[in-house]
Amino acid sequence: MDTTFLSGSGFDAPVRDAAIQPDGKFFLVGQFSTYQGLTVKSVVRLLPTGEIDPTFSFGNGAYGGTNPAIIEVWELEIDNPGRILAGEYSGFLDCRF
Repeated sequence: MDTTFLSGSGFDAPVRDAAIQPDGKFFLVGQFSTYQGLTVKSVVRLLPTGEIDPTFSFGNGAYGGTNPAIIEVWELEIDNPGRILAGEYSGFLDCRF
């Protein structure tokens, strides 16, 4: 077990997928709305230490169409140029990658 990874209180709901970037940062997607007590709404990028990456903004996160309720993101891929592809969702608001 990696004792330098600090997950704290972790997620409030299931994580469905993860992808690691070449720089060691990684994305996690799922049905969660918080990580370590902070709002992240279904998508979060973590540093190798387990802390939320402060340079990544997902805006208002994933949402269910016109309903701002949290929805579940099931799949995630990072392609060769580094684009982040998420699947099985209704939409995203105010994202900046």
